[in-house]
Amino acid sequence: MPSAFLNGIDLVYDDTGGDGEPVVLVNGTGASRTTWRAHQTSALSDAGYRVIAPENRGLPPNVLPPGGITLEAMAADVAALIDHLALAPCRIVGFSLGSAIVGELLASRPGLVHQAVLMAGRARPDTFGAALGQARRELHDSGADVPASHRAVFSALCYLSPHTLRDPRAISDWLD
Repeated sequence: MPSAFLNGIDLVYDDTGGDGEPVVLVNGTGASRTTWRAHQTSALSDAGYRVIAPENRGLPPNVLPPGGITLEAMAADVAALIDHLALAPCRIVGFSLGSAIVGELLASRPGLVHQAVLMAGRARPDTFGAALGQARRELHDSGADVPASHRAVFSALCYLSPHTLRDPRAISDWLD
């Protein structure tokens, strides 16, 4: 697993697919870079793209840097990795929090990005989004050992549409 010391952290990332046009995949809250491996990395690599998936700061093996985590710092991490690997301008995909990171990157360093895809993001937190973020922070800070089944149900409620939640096969696949 390659890494580079950027923005005060040893930024770990996957780099797959060789010399094709680069696509950077930025994940959401608490999701590892390895989440992309199941489908997206292989499909994009098979289509001839070079796929780069950084681990967000604060997720092991990356350490929580002094001063904590901010959206601006996470976007700066992605920008530093794009600069370090000489990928600009590149395609970039963000999921959930990754969408906010990509949005911040587009605002702060637009020249790094050729095309962007933002999935399951929010332009700004509404009342529910703010409450969701607060609940996640409190649960994390409590140090509670949350069972995998709880994480799966909570994630389904956050990420899946009401239509999908009512589909027994789709929700069973998600929870499994």
